[in-house]
Amino acid sequence: GRFFGVEGEGSDRAFDVLTSMIRQPLFAPVEVEKERRVILEELHMYRDTPQEWVQVLMDELVFPDHPLGREVIGTAATVGALTAEQLQDFFTAHYTPAALIISVAGRITHAQVLAAVTSRLGAWQGADSVVLAPFMAPAASRSVAIESRKTNEQANLCLACAGLSYHDPDYDALTVLSAILGEGMSSRLFQVIREDLGLVYDISSTVSGFRDTGIFEIAAGCDPRQVDGVIRAVLGELRRLREEPPSPEELQRIKAYVRGRLAISMEDTASIASWAGGQLASRGEIRSLEALLDRIDAVSLDDLQRVTARLFVPGTLRLAAIGPLPRATHFQPLLEDWSSTARRGS
Repeated sequence: GRFFGVEGEGSDRAFDVLTSMIRQPLFAPVEVEKERRVILEELHMYRDTPQEWVQVLMDELVFPDHPLGREVIGTAATVGALTAEQLQDFFTAHYTPAALIISVAGRITHAQVLAAVTSRLGAWQGADSVVLAPFMAPAASRSVAIESRKTNEQANLCLACAGLSYHDPDYDALTVLSAILGEGMSSRLFQVIREDLGLVYDISSTVSGFRDTGIFEIAAGCDPRQVDGVIRAVLGELRRLREEPPSPEELQRIKAYVRGRLAISMEDTASIASWAGGQLASRGEIRSLEALLDRIDAVSLDDLQRVTARLFVPGTLRLAAIGPLPRATHFQPLLEDWSSTARRGS
């Protein structure tokens, strides 16, 4: 999506620019070549940023042989081979009226937006939306990916497992679970692994939901000599959360944190427009902030235990890391030991 901030009469000009980009893109060969060079440099930048590139390695582990597991920007080979004609064909197939959502927030009325859009796009005809490939969990896949870089002074690692679709009834509970584990300076991972043990400079967890799957990730940066200790400490916190539910006081504190973060994220018109458009694109409806806050409030300790039982099971965890590190076979026993412990305790 693309979002623009405009004031007053500038909205007409913004509509003109955006709708002309949608309806009459040039794809001029000279401009395609310019952008190709820019994207290749962007790819090199990501490749040279370990904390970004380790996410690419992790996506390949969690979503093998599926578009979700491929870096969106592509590879040097694919970017170099794309032609203006291929871009035009892709645009025609995917950028259609059926796939378009226009989300506007600010000092403008619905009638004004409707009139502006109708006058510019009302006659647009196009094909139906492209049907996306469903995700099917692989029968077997690698569990560890290590990219050895002898020149790096820090190791960047990511532990993850397949998460939940944003349609899943437990998705809100997973959001709270992630906040307990690794979101903010009061989270368990930050307090235990950074503050108490001093093993990392930064550590955090994130949740991403897609249409029919998702991913739950824990990312950290540390001294390469401390990687084994960091992995064991993270797995220990996952085990503790699975075996010992949070106290009611901790749950209420974290829910207040999540609610506050959501409220702050909706304080400007760009965020509101992004929220409404994203909700409609992914869910087919726009949930109000109040409704989402109510769902967070409704998360219970039983909900958290159910999510941990669903996600933290033997064989599901994946490890990706970049730095001056041993081979993948060195780390495999750490995950297997955690899995065997999980199996004994289940």
